Amino acid sequence: MHKLKHFIIAYCCFFLPSCEMFSAGHGGFMSYSFEIKKKELEGAIIKVIETDSNFYREPEVSQEYKDIYKEITKERNKENPDSEIDTNYVDYYNDGENYVTIKLKNTDYKFTFRYIGDEEYWNNSPNSQFYIVYMRDEYNRGGGYKDKLEPQFIDKLTNVFETEFVQKVSKELGIPFSEEK
Repeated sequence: MHKLKHFIIAYCCFFLPSCEMFSAGHGGFMSYSFEIKKKELEGAIIKVIETDSNFYREPEVSQEYKDIYKEITKERNKENPDSEIDTNYVDYYNDGENYVTIKLKNTDYKFTFRYIGDEEYWNNSPNSQFYIVYMRDEYNRGGGYKDKLEPQFIDKLTNVFETEFVQKVSKELGIPFSEEK
């Protein structure tokens, strides 16, 4: 059953060009694949971010921030005081497990990337991938896959991401990567 599930995921994500099944209904700009388990890839990514002075990792949102957000939202929704306020999504795109947001200091570009798969996939697959979900330049221009950005803009930022980040991760791991648009 697991082989069938992985075949279907691979088929949809890599062989059907119109498939946007990466996660949460949105697609990605470029996917990078390494023949290594997710935990090892994640460790190399964290090491590159922590040791290279050109990277700034957007911090995960603290509980204090979530509490403040909850109070602000409660104030805005006074007419419905019994409504439950879910703060889990406040840092949904920077949870550190599925999504990571980094900023390149030398260009002021910002990227959010996501690891492909779920916990089961990460534990059982001999290869792991991540893909760019959002990208912004120094003027905060950009967005996500569905924002219909100009191809030249996408190429410019993905080239910077690959040169400044993915190649360093590859060097840290000591293995090559493959890419998929």
